[in-house]
Amino acid sequence: MSGSNRMAPLLAMIKTLMAAAALLAALATAQAATFSARRGLNLDQWVTWPGADRWADAETMLPYPEWRKFLGEAELKALKDAGFDFLRMPVDPSPFLAADNAALHDRLYAGVLDSARMINRAGIKVVVDLHLIAAGANRGIGMGEVMRDPAAFDRYVEVVRRMARTLSGEDPALVAFEPMNEPVVDCEADGTDLWPERQRRLFAAARASATRLTLVLTGGCYSSAAALARMEPKDIPDDNLVWTFHSYEPFLLTHQGAGWTGDFMPYVIGLPYPLDALPRAGLDAALDAIRAGIRKKAPFARRHGLDLAQFHEVLLSGQLACDLLRAKVPLLEKGEFPPQAAIRNVCESSRLVVETAKESGVPAPLAEVSLALNRAAVDLGFGDEDMIAVVKAYEAMGGGPL
Repeated sequence: MSGSNRMAPLLAMIKTLMAAAALLAALATAQAATFSARRGLNLDQWVTWPGADRWADAETMLPYPEWRKFLGEAELKALKDAGFDFLRMPVDPSPFLAADNAALHDRLYAGVLDSARMINRAGIKVVVDLHLIAAGANRGIGMGEVMRDPAAFDRYVEVVRRMARTLSGEDPALVAFEPMNEPVVDCEADGTDLWPERQRRLFAAARASATRLTLVLTGGCYSSAAALARMEPKDIPDDNLVWTFHSYEPFLLTHQGAGWTGDFMPYVIGLPYPLDALPRAGLDAALDAIRAGIRKKAPFARRHGLDLAQFHEVLLSGQLACDLLRAKVPLLEKGEFPPQAAIRNVCESSRLVVETAKESGVPAPLAEVSLALNRAAVDLGFGDEDMIAVVKAYEAMGGGPL
Protein backbone atom coordinates (compact mmCIF):
# COMPACT_ATOMS: atom_id res chain seq x y z
CA MET A 1 0.00 0.00 0.00
CA SER A 2 1.41 3.38 -0.94
CA GLY A 3 2.18 6.00 1.68
CA SER A 4 -0.73 8.20 0.62
CA ASN A 5 -3.15 5.29 0.66
CA ARG A 6 -1.93 4.15 4.07
CA MET A 7 -2.53 7.63 5.44
CA ALA A 8 -6.10 7.82 4.12
CA PRO A 9 -7.57 5.68 6.93
CA LEU A 10 -5.65 7.82 9.38
CA LEU A 11 -7.35 10.95 8.11
CA ALA A 12 -10.72 9.22 8.21
CA MET A 13 -10.33 7.87 11.73
CA ILE A 14 -8.53 10.56 13.68
CA LYS A 15 -10.92 13.19 15.00
CA THR A 16 -9.40 16.48 16.09
CA LEU A 17 -12.32 17.21 18.36
CA MET A 18 -12.41 19.95 20.96
CA ALA A 19 -12.66 17.25 23.62
CA ALA A 20 -8.98 16.54 23.11
CA ALA A 21 -8.19 20.22 23.40
CA ALA A 22 -10.11 20.48 26.66
CA LEU A 23 -8.33 17.42 28.01
CA LEU A 24 -5.04 18.96 26.94
CA ALA A 25 -5.80 22.14 28.85
CA ALA A 26 -6.56 20.13 31.96
CA LEU A 27 -3.40 18.09 31.63
CA ALA A 28 -1.28 21.20 31.28
CA THR A 29 -2.43 22.51 34.66
CA ALA A 30 -2.56 19.29 36.66
CA GLN A 31 0.76 19.58 38.50
CA ALA A 32 0.25 16.55 40.75
CA ALA A 33 -0.71 14.13 37.98
CA THR A 34 1.92 11.59 36.93
CA PHE A 35 0.65 11.91 33.34
CA SER A 36 1.18 15.13 31.40
CA ALA A 37 0.74 16.00 27.75
CA ARG A 38 0.76 18.94 25.38
CA ARG A 39 -0.73 18.19 21.95
CA GLY A 40 -3.08 15.34 21.13
CA LEU A 41 -5.79 13.78 19.01
CA ASN A 42 -8.71 11.39 19.46
CA LEU A 43 -8.73 8.02 17.77
CA ASP A 44 -12.05 6.61 16.56
CA GLN A 45 -13.63 3.76 18.47
CA TRP A 46 -15.25 2.02 15.49
CA VAL A 47 -15.05 2.15 11.72
CA THR A 48 -17.52 -0.55 10.63
CA TRP A 49 -19.81 -0.43 13.73
CA PRO A 50 -20.70 -4.14 14.00
CA GLY A 51 -23.94 -4.98 15.78
CA ALA A 52 -24.11 -6.87 19.06
CA ASP A 53 -24.91 -10.06 17.17
CA ARG A 54 -21.29 -10.03 15.93
CA TRP A 55 -19.53 -9.19 19.21
CA ALA A 56 -18.76 -12.85 19.86
CA ASP A 57 -17.02 -13.23 16.50
CA ALA A 58 -13.25 -13.00 16.97
CA GLU A 59 -12.64 -12.15 13.32
CA THR A 60 -14.96 -9.15 13.64
CA MET A 61 -13.77 -7.94 17.03
CA LEU A 62 -10.03 -8.50 16.99
CA PRO A 63 -7.73 -6.71 17.17
CA TYR A 64 -9.55 -4.38 19.57
CA PRO A 65 -10.23 -1.46 19.32
CA GLU A 66 -11.02 -1.68 15.63
CA TRP A 67 -8.71 1.13 14.51
CA ARG A 68 -5.90 -1.43 14.77
CA LYS A 69 -7.13 -2.91 11.47
CA PHE A 70 -6.54 0.39 9.71
CA LEU A 71 -3.64 2.07 11.50
CA GLY A 72 -0.18 0.66 11.96
CA GLU A 73 3.05 1.67 13.58
CA ALA A 74 4.05 3.72 10.52
CA GLU A 75 0.95 5.93 10.85
CA LEU A 76 1.47 6.36 14.58
CA LYS A 77 5.07 7.30 13.95
CA ALA A 78 3.85 9.89 11.43
CA LEU A 79 1.72 11.43 14.17
CA LYS A 80 4.72 11.54 16.46
CA ASP A 81 6.77 13.22 13.74
CA ALA A 82 3.97 15.76 13.23
CA GLY A 83 4.38 16.88 16.84
CA PHE A 84 1.60 15.02 18.64
CA ASP A 85 2.61 13.64 22.01
CA PHE A 86 -0.61 11.93 23.17
CA LEU A 87 -3.64 10.13 21.77
CA ARG A 88 -6.99 9.66 23.47
CA MET A 89 -8.08 6.10 22.68
CA PRO A 90 -11.86 5.60 22.95
CA VAL A 91 -12.81 2.02 23.86
CA ASP A 92 -16.44 0.96 23.52
CA PRO A 93 -17.27 -0.80 26.82
CA SER A 94 -20.59 -2.22 25.60
CA PRO A 95 -19.01 -5.47 24.33
CA PHE A 96 -17.63 -5.99 27.85
CA LEU A 97 -21.14 -5.55 29.26
CA ALA A 98 -22.64 -8.16 26.96
CA ALA A 99 -23.00 -11.72 28.26
CA ASP A 100 -23.14 -13.79 25.09
CA ASN A 101 -19.56 -12.91 24.11
CA ALA A 102 -18.03 -13.60 27.55
CA ALA A 103 -15.60 -16.12 26.06
CA LEU A 104 -14.00 -13.25 24.13
CA HIS A 105 -13.70 -10.77 27.00
CA ASP A 106 -10.17 -11.75 28.01
CA ARG A 107 -8.92 -11.19 24.47
CA LEU A 108 -10.71 -7.84 24.23
CA TYR A 109 -9.08 -6.57 27.42
CA ALA A 110 -5.73 -7.86 26.18
CA GLY A 111 -6.35 -6.06 22.89
CA VAL A 112 -6.82 -2.75 24.68
CA LEU A 113 -3.55 -3.27 26.54
CA ASP A 114 -1.71 -4.22 23.33
CA SER A 115 -3.10 -1.12 21.61
CA ALA A 116 -1.94 1.17 24.41
CA ARG A 117 1.52 -0.38 24.26
CA MET A 118 1.58 0.01 20.48
CA ILE A 119 0.91 3.73 20.85
CA ASN A 120 3.61 4.00 23.51
CA ARG A 121 6.11 2.22 21.27
CA ALA A 122 5.59 4.98 18.72
CA GLY A 123 6.72 7.47 21.36
CA ILE A 124 3.21 8.73 22.07
CA LYS A 125 1.36 8.78 25.41
CA VAL A 126 -2.19 7.44 25.61
CA VAL A 127 -5.39 8.15 27.53
CA VAL A 128 -7.54 4.99 27.55
CA ASP A 129 -11.12 6.30 27.46
CA LEU A 130 -14.14 4.09 28.19
CA HIS A 131 -16.53 5.60 25.68
CA LEU A 132 -20.18 4.56 25.99
CA ILE A 133 -22.55 5.51 23.19
CA ALA A 134 -26.32 5.27 22.89
CA ALA A 135 -28.01 1.92 22.37
CA GLY A 136 -29.80 1.40 19.08
CA ALA A 137 -31.35 -1.12 16.76
CA ASN A 138 -28.17 -3.21 16.63
CA ARG A 139 -27.07 -2.93 20.29
CA GLY A 140 -29.18 -3.29 23.40
CA ILE A 141 -26.99 -1.54 25.94
CA GLY A 142 -25.46 1.91 25.95
CA MET A 143 -25.22 5.09 27.97
CA GLY A 144 -28.95 5.32 28.69
CA GLU A 145 -29.21 1.78 30.03
CA VAL A 146 -26.12 2.15 32.23
CA MET A 147 -27.46 5.38 33.70
CA ARG A 148 -31.04 4.20 34.22
CA ASP A 149 -30.55 0.62 35.42
CA PRO A 150 -28.68 0.17 38.74
CA ALA A 151 -27.75 -3.39 37.79
CA ALA A 152 -26.27 -2.22 34.49
CA PHE A 153 -24.29 0.48 36.30
CA ASP A 154 -22.98 -2.15 38.71
CA ARG A 155 -21.74 -4.17 35.75
CA TYR A 156 -20.13 -1.07 34.31
CA VAL A 157 -18.29 -0.46 37.59
CA GLU A 158 -16.82 -3.95 37.28
CA VAL A 159 -15.71 -3.21 33.70
CA VAL A 160 -13.95 -0.10 35.01
CA ARG A 161 -12.33 -2.16 37.76
CA ARG A 162 -11.03 -4.77 35.36
CA MET A 163 -9.86 -2.27 32.74
CA ALA A 164 -7.92 -0.41 35.42
CA ARG A 165 -6.38 -3.69 36.56
CA THR A 166 -5.47 -4.49 32.94
CA LEU A 167 -3.61 -1.17 32.64
CA SER A 168 -2.21 -1.08 36.16
CA GLY A 169 1.26 -2.32 35.27
CA GLU A 170 1.90 0.34 32.63
CA ASP A 171 4.20 3.34 33.05
CA PRO A 172 2.03 6.06 34.68
CA ALA A 173 3.98 8.69 32.77
CA LEU A 174 2.78 7.13 29.50
CA VAL A 175 -0.75 5.84 30.24
CA ALA A 176 -3.79 7.50 31.84
CA PHE A 177 -7.29 6.07 32.33
CA GLU A 178 -10.66 7.79 31.81
CA PRO A 179 -13.47 5.72 33.43
CA MET A 180 -16.36 7.30 31.50
CA ASN A 181 -16.69 9.68 28.58
CA GLU A 182 -19.44 12.32 28.65
CA PRO A 183 -21.91 10.90 31.19
CA VAL A 184 -25.45 11.65 30.07
CA VAL A 185 -26.98 12.47 33.44
CA ASP A 186 -27.80 15.55 35.54
CA CYS A 187 -28.59 17.77 32.58
CA GLU A 188 -30.62 20.83 33.50
CA ALA A 189 -33.98 19.37 32.44
CA ASP A 190 -33.44 16.35 34.70
CA GLY A 191 -33.18 18.27 37.96
CA THR A 192 -31.02 15.43 39.34
CA ASP A 193 -27.67 15.27 41.12
CA LEU A 194 -26.72 11.65 40.52
CA TRP A 195 -23.32 11.94 38.89
CA PRO A 196 -21.11 12.89 41.87
CA GLU A 197 -21.91 9.68 43.74
CA ARG A 198 -21.65 7.54 40.60
CA GLN A 199 -18.30 9.03 39.70
CA ARG A 200 -17.04 8.35 43.22
CA ARG A 201 -17.90 4.68 42.67
CA LEU A 202 -16.10 4.62 39.33
CA PHE A 203 -13.10 6.36 40.87
CA ALA A 204 -12.97 3.91 43.76
CA ALA A 205 -13.09 0.91 41.42
CA ALA A 206 -10.39 2.33 39.16
CA ARG A 207 -8.08 3.49 41.93
CA ALA A 208 -8.33 0.20 43.81
CA SER A 209 -7.00 -1.59 40.73
CA ALA A 210 -4.61 1.02 39.32
CA THR A 211 -2.91 2.79 42.22
CA ARG A 212 -0.35 4.68 40.13
CA LEU A 213 -2.20 5.75 36.98
CA THR A 214 -3.57 9.25 36.49
CA LEU A 215 -7.37 9.08 36.33
CA VAL A 216 -9.35 11.49 34.17
CA LEU A 217 -12.60 12.66 35.81
CA THR A 218 -15.32 14.99 34.61
CA GLY A 219 -18.70 16.59 35.26
CA GLY A 220 -22.10 15.27 34.21
CA CYS A 221 -24.27 16.28 31.27
CA TYR A 222 -21.91 15.40 28.43
CA SER A 223 -18.84 16.57 30.40
CA SER A 224 -19.91 20.18 29.98
CA ALA A 225 -17.98 23.01 31.61
CA ALA A 226 -21.08 24.08 33.56
CA ALA A 227 -21.51 20.57 34.96
CA LEU A 228 -17.85 20.40 35.92
CA ALA A 229 -18.20 23.71 37.77
CA ARG A 230 -20.88 22.08 39.93
CA MET A 231 -18.51 19.30 41.03
CA GLU A 232 -16.61 19.44 44.31
CA PRO A 233 -13.08 18.07 43.71
CA LYS A 234 -12.49 17.72 47.46
CA ASP A 235 -15.07 14.91 47.50
CA ILE A 236 -12.45 12.73 45.79
CA PRO A 237 -9.28 13.17 47.87
CA ASP A 238 -6.65 12.15 45.34
CA ASP A 239 -3.87 14.26 43.84
CA ASN A 240 -3.23 12.06 40.81
CA LEU A 241 -6.28 13.25 38.88
CA VAL A 242 -7.11 15.33 35.83
CA TRP A 243 -10.49 17.08 35.76
CA THR A 244 -11.72 17.72 32.25
CA PHE A 245 -14.62 19.26 30.33
CA HIS A 246 -15.58 19.02 26.65
CA SER A 247 -16.52 21.88 24.35
CA TYR A 248 -17.64 21.65 20.73
CA GLU A 249 -18.19 25.30 19.95
CA PRO A 250 -18.59 26.42 17.26
CA PHE A 251 -20.65 23.28 16.57
CA LEU A 252 -20.97 24.13 12.88
CA LEU A 253 -17.22 23.88 12.50
CA THR A 254 -16.38 20.95 14.78
CA HIS A 255 -19.21 18.70 13.50
CA GLN A 256 -19.25 19.60 9.81
CA GLY A 257 -20.11 16.58 7.71
CA ALA A 258 -21.26 14.54 10.73
CA GLY A 259 -24.31 12.69 9.42
CA TRP A 260 -25.32 11.40 12.84
CA THR A 261 -26.09 14.96 14.00
CA GLY A 262 -29.04 15.20 11.61
CA ASP A 263 -30.56 18.38 10.19
CA PHE A 264 -28.30 20.14 7.68
CA MET A 265 -24.93 19.21 9.19
CA PRO A 266 -24.15 16.36 6.75
CA TYR A 267 -24.04 18.96 3.97
CA VAL A 268 -21.70 21.35 5.75
CA ILE A 269 -18.33 20.33 4.34
CA GLY A 270 -15.18 22.29 3.66
CA LEU A 271 -15.28 25.01 6.32
CA PRO A 272 -11.68 25.91 7.17
CA TYR A 273 -10.23 26.53 10.61
CA PRO A 274 -9.73 29.30 11.30
CA LEU A 275 -12.23 30.84 8.88
CA ASP A 276 -9.66 33.30 7.60
CA ALA A 277 -7.36 30.42 6.58
CA LEU A 278 -8.89 30.86 3.11
CA PRO A 279 -8.97 34.07 1.12
CA ARG A 280 -12.41 35.70 1.23
CA ALA A 281 -13.20 34.47 -2.28
CA GLY A 282 -12.35 30.90 -1.26
CA LEU A 283 -14.52 31.09 1.87
CA ASP A 284 -17.44 32.48 -0.15
CA ALA A 285 -17.05 29.62 -2.63
CA ALA A 286 -17.08 27.08 0.23
CA LEU A 287 -20.24 28.62 1.70
CA ASP A 288 -21.92 28.69 -1.73
CA ALA A 289 -21.13 25.00 -2.17
CA ILE A 290 -22.65 24.22 1.23
CA ARG A 291 -25.83 26.16 0.42
CA ALA A 292 -26.10 24.39 -2.94
CA GLY A 293 -25.72 21.02 -1.24
CA ILE A 294 -28.47 21.83 1.24
CA ARG A 295 -30.81 22.96 -1.55
CA LYS A 296 -30.15 19.83 -3.58
CA LYS A 297 -29.74 17.05 -1.04
CA ALA A 298 -31.19 18.09 2.32
CA PRO A 299 -34.57 16.83 3.56
CA PHE A 300 -37.71 18.60 2.37
CA ALA A 301 -38.16 20.67 5.52
CA ARG A 302 -34.60 21.95 5.53
CA ARG A 303 -34.58 22.70 1.79
CA HIS A 304 -37.60 24.90 2.26
CA GLY A 305 -36.23 26.73 5.27
CA LEU A 306 -38.41 25.03 7.88
CA ASP A 307 -37.21 24.49 11.40
CA LEU A 308 -36.91 20.70 11.63
CA ALA A 309 -37.73 20.52 15.32
CA GLN A 310 -40.87 22.60 14.73
CA PHE A 311 -41.78 20.54 11.66
CA HIS A 312 -41.39 17.40 13.76
CA GLU A 313 -43.62 18.89 16.45
CA VAL A 314 -46.33 19.80 13.92
CA LEU A 315 -46.39 16.28 12.51
CA LEU A 316 -46.72 14.76 15.96
CA SER A 317 -49.43 17.20 17.02
CA GLY A 318 -51.88 16.29 14.26
CA GLN A 319 -54.05 13.31 13.37
CA LEU A 320 -51.07 11.36 12.06
CA ALA A 321 -49.46 11.25 15.51
CA CYS A 322 -48.72 7.73 16.68
CA ASP A 323 -45.88 5.71 18.18
CA LEU A 324 -44.78 4.59 14.70
CA LEU A 325 -44.42 8.16 13.47
CA ARG A 326 -42.58 9.13 16.65
CA ALA A 327 -40.06 6.39 15.89
CA LYS A 328 -39.66 7.15 12.17
CA VAL A 329 -39.53 10.94 11.92
CA PRO A 330 -36.14 11.17 13.73
CA LEU A 331 -34.72 8.66 11.23
CA LEU A 332 -35.85 10.86 8.36
CA GLU A 333 -34.31 13.91 9.98
CA LYS A 334 -30.95 12.19 10.42
CA GLY A 335 -31.01 10.35 7.11
CA GLU A 336 -29.99 7.15 8.93
CA PHE A 337 -32.11 4.00 8.73
CA PRO A 338 -31.05 1.23 11.17
CA PRO A 339 -33.59 -1.58 10.72
CA GLN A 340 -36.45 -1.54 13.18
CA ALA A 341 -38.62 -3.21 10.52
CA ALA A 342 -36.54 -3.98 7.44
CA ILE A 343 -37.92 -3.07 4.01
CA ARG A 344 -37.44 -6.67 2.87
CA ASN A 345 -39.82 -7.90 5.58
CA VAL A 346 -42.32 -5.12 4.97
CA CYS A 347 -42.24 -5.94 1.27
CA GLU A 348 -43.17 -9.54 2.00
CA SER A 349 -46.04 -8.42 4.26
CA SER A 350 -47.27 -6.05 1.55
CA ARG A 351 -47.18 -8.87 -1.01
CA LEU A 352 -49.33 -11.07 1.20
CA VAL A 353 -51.83 -8.25 1.71
CA VAL A 354 -52.10 -7.54 -2.01
CA GLU A 355 -52.43 -11.21 -2.97
CA THR A 356 -55.06 -11.84 -0.29
CA ALA A 357 -57.02 -8.78 -1.42
CA LYS A 358 -56.99 -9.98 -5.04
CA GLU A 359 -58.08 -13.48 -4.05
CA SER A 360 -60.95 -11.96 -2.09
CA GLY A 361 -61.95 -9.58 -4.86
CA VAL A 362 -61.24 -6.55 -2.66
CA PRO A 363 -59.62 -3.49 -4.31
CA ALA A 364 -56.44 -2.42 -2.53
CA PRO A 365 -54.91 0.35 -4.65
CA LEU A 366 -52.82 1.93 -1.88
CA ALA A 367 -51.43 -1.45 -0.83
CA GLU A 368 -50.41 -2.09 -4.45
CA VAL A 369 -48.58 1.24 -4.62
CA SER A 370 -46.88 0.48 -1.32
CA LEU A 371 -45.77 -2.93 -2.58
CA ALA A 372 -44.36 -1.41 -5.77
CA LEU A 373 -42.39 1.18 -3.82
CA ASN A 374 -41.04 -1.39 -1.37
CA ARG A 375 -40.02 -3.69 -4.21
CA ALA A 376 -38.21 -0.80 -5.87
CA ALA A 377 -36.35 -0.12 -2.63
CA VAL A 378 -35.31 -3.78 -2.37
CA ASP A 379 -34.17 -3.82 -6.00
CA LEU A 380 -32.07 -0.71 -5.34
CA GLY A 381 -30.26 -2.49 -2.50
CA PHE A 382 -32.07 -0.97 0.50
CA GLY A 383 -33.85 -4.15 1.61
CA ASP A 384 -31.97 -4.48 4.90
CA GLU A 385 -32.58 -0.88 5.97
CA ASP A 386 -35.59 0.34 7.94
CA MET A 387 -38.93 0.58 6.17
CA ILE A 388 -38.79 4.37 6.21
CA ALA A 389 -35.81 4.14 3.85
CA VAL A 390 -38.34 3.70 1.02
CA VAL A 391 -37.78 7.45 0.64
CA LYS A 392 -34.55 6.47 -1.12
CA ALA A 393 -36.58 4.66 -3.80
CA TYR A 394 -38.77 7.73 -4.15
CA GLU A 395 -35.68 9.88 -4.56
CA ALA A 396 -34.26 7.50 -7.17
CA MET A 397 -37.47 7.94 -9.16
CA GLY A 398 -36.76 11.65 -9.38
CA GLY A 399 -38.87 12.78 -6.45
CA GLY A 400 -35.98 14.53 -4.74
CA PRO A 401 -34.98 14.18 -1.08
CA LEU A 402 -37.80 14.15 1.45
